Amino acid sequence: MKIKKDFVLREVGGTYVIVATGPTSKNFKKIVTLNESGAFIFRKLKENFSINDVKAAVLEEYDINDVQVDKDINQFINTLKENNIVD
Repeated sequence: MKIKKDFVLREVGGTYVIVATGPTSKNFKKIVTLNESGAFIFRKLKENFSINDVKAAVLEEYDINDVQVDKDINQFINTLKENNIVD
């Protein structure tokens, strides 16, 4: 799974947002805001990390348990899929 090339992460006024660029920006009229951990996961997916690699990176970066990581990552990925942000 990978973030589509026309989507980038920006920090605006202390808030992370996913922004569509290029031709995609003509049709994508939503604003997707992320917290710090969401931005962390987005960056990993942009680098083409596997889900297992993302999970390992989150566990290393944050003080969180396996069950919560699985739940949070699945919820985050579902949001990306619903908004057609990932391939």
